[in-house]
Amino acid sequence: MFRSAAKQTPRYRPALEALEDRYAPATVGPVLNGTVLTITAKNSGSNIVISDNGAGFGNNITVNFDNNKPAVFASVTTINIVGSNNRDKVTYNLTSAFGASNRVVNVNLAEGNDVVNFNASNINISTGASLSFNVQQGGGSITVAALYSGVINGALNFNATADLKPSNVCAQFQVQSGSTGNLNANLTGGTGKDYLTLAVCQANTGDPVVISATINAVGKGNQKDILAITPGVLVNSLSGEKFTPKILTSCSVCAES
Repeated sequence: MFRSAAKQTPRYRPALEALEDRYAPATVGPVLNGTVLTITAKNSGSNIVISDNGAGFGNNITVNFDNNKPAVFASVTTINIVGSNNRDKVTYNLTSAFGASNRVVNVNLAEGNDVVNFNASNINISTGASLSFNVQQGGGSITVAALYSGVINGALNFNATADLKPSNVCAQFQVQSGSTGNLNANLTGGTGKDYLTLAVCQANTGDPVVISATINAVGKGNQKDILAITPGVLVNSLSGEKFTPKILTSCSVCAES
């Protein structure tokens, strides 16, 4: 009699099942998504240097992140910088005449004693071009130095806001002859006792350039912000206190940190 082979039951082999990835940390360093470049600082703090050649297309942005090999990015329109809870230093250098139709740089910092430098000396802003540079401190103290000089035929917008701890923000703008565009500069104090300096000088007051320069001051009593301005800069009190700023006679008042 032919006997069929006994049916064998497959052995059970225990195995580990892969768990889903529950933690996806943000990518540190520069990452380009379309035309938006995001630069995220390391948890221990980072030194970020950005060079902008002013073009609206092609290889227009170079980033040196923590002294590593420079990385070049093309057709960038927006730069978002995300700070850490330690000390970050951000330096933005505009190296050539600015002709991009629109560039926005957002520097969002956190708890460290941070430093931001904006350098654009003898740089013209072309007709139809627009550059916006925004600094927001998110808890720590900050030292900001903004130095601009050139002919503005497009638009230059600069905004810096302090937060909880005492900060030092100094911005100077030397508008050269032949300017026909717009300059908007705004400094806003935080809850700490801040030192806010805003100097705007126009080489030819007959030029049709439109200038709006404002300090929004905060604090009361011995915690009031300390202000220094050139004539023509508007001071708004956000705390109801009266502020008496020092009047500057020169636009060469800031230095890179």
